Amino acid sequence: MIQMSTEEKLIKHFDKNYGRSSGFRLDKLKEECMELFDAIENYELYCNDQSYDHLLDEMSDVLAVITHVASIFNGTSDDLLELAIEKSEKRVFNPKYKKH
Repeated sequence: MIQMSTEEKLIKHFDKNYGRSSGFRLDKLKEECMELFDAIENYELYCNDQSYDHLLDEMSDVLAVITHVASIFNGTSDDLLELAIEKSEKRVFNPKYKKH
């Protein structure tokens, strides 16, 4: 039996529970990013185990929604990470690479 990757499990679960409307998922991404910003501020203020756990929880939410949005546009989280690495490497020599 072929086992699904964590990303495949997430996409299957999110497709079933939240659908594949990019508009709705982008709204959710905005919400999750705001919650992450709040969690970062909270962690920087308190620096305790509870604020750290909350920070990780919010980061996982953002990553999950980004992964789902990528799948809606036929991409993967690995695709996104590879693009980020490429851009960072090329900006060493060309700071304007892919800046719009």
